[in-house]
Amino acid sequence: MSSWRDTKARAKASVHATFGVPAVYLTHAAGTPVPCTIRVHSKVSPTQNEFTWPQTSGFLEIDPRIIFAEADVPNPLPKSYVIVSQSEIYRIGTTAPYRDGFAAAEVILLSGQELAAIVGQIDFAAPAYALVGS
Repeated sequence: MSSWRDTKARAKASVHATFGVPAVYLTHAAGTPVPCTIRVHSKVSPTQNEFTWPQTSGFLEIDPRIIFAEADVPNPLPKSYVIVSQSEIYRIGTTAPYRDGFAAAEVILLSGQELAAIVGQIDFAAPAYALVGS
């Protein structure tokens, strides 16, 4: 009989294999691309304004996170990049420690000029980017 931790680790591996998307991890724009499989999570939190602006409605905050497999990216560094497609690139913030082979990292979705600057520096014709969407 396996322990609860073994069962939980197998379940997490199954979820990661089922819902993972191909991506590329980069420590910096000119770095060596590391193909990996990630899961993108978005936590949606309602924020109420009853003390600041009592007559206005609340709003939603969306906090994206990325789940890494330890086998793919053993040590995700802050300020590195995860490329899902040419229009979906994340900058990594704080990463939680690995548990059961997986870790969650807080990320920021790049947009505008920063996205264009990174895309302009990357050769998406390279073999490492074959599974990444355009």
